[in-house]
Amino acid sequence: MRAKARKLREQGLDYEEIADALGVSKGSVSLWVRDMPRPPHLSYEESRKRSAEGVRRYWAVEAPRREAVRQAMIAAAAEEIGELSDRELLIAGSVAYWCEGTKGRPRRRSDLVVFINSDAGLIRIFLRFLKAAGVERDRLTLPGSYSRDG
Repeated sequence: MRAKARKLREQGLDYEEIADALGVSKGSVSLWVRDMPRPPHLSYEESRKRSAEGVRRYWAVEAPRREAVRQAMIAAAAEEIGELSDRELLIAGSVAYWCEGTKGRPRRRSDLVVFINSDAGLIRIFLRFLKAAGVERDRLTLPGSYSRDG
């Protein structure tokens, strides 16, 4: 192991990389190679390349883990909340419009309801809200059906 550690150090690997490669502690690596010269400093480009690779490896493991946790939380929340009553849907839709809808201006009144959001789930809830509020579907202008000519 000591000989392998020294060879890896000669190749420019740091203590942590050697320890990972050999499955030993950094302390052991330190004892085996501390008399050897330090590898030269990495160039800026090589430093950035190694950093980017480390980030990529981290997220390759972390992203699926976080997504699994997120999906479990969504499922638990959906189970706890259950189906929304019409009253709850009216409240949720009103709050969504309050946050994401256009507001009237004192000098420029409009009977249009404009709701802007890119989250498909929130848009679906808002459409359910409009239905529960009695707004006919043929009164809606949905994405793809809007034209400048009216």
